[in-house]
Amino acid sequence: FGRPVQYVVIYVTAPVMSLAGYFQVSQIDNGPPSLIWKKYGEVGGISQGDFEKYFNGAEEAIAIPPQPYLTDPW
Repeated sequence: FGRPVQYVVIYVTAPVMSLAGYFQVSQIDNGPPSLIWKKYGEVGGISQGDFEKYFNGAEEAIAIPPQPYLTDPW
């Protein structure tokens, strides 16, 4: 990221198409995709197959570990 990240906002796509909530960033982790999957695969909200397809050929992946989720910030 080009500047410090404080929050991640969760947007739900169609058919809902609205902001669902957000969480505060306390850590950003990076490393080889296989290591990131090992550390966060169970909480990533993505299947291992889709994760591997997305990072196919990549040397580095970035993860923002989940924090307590906050709703309705607006």
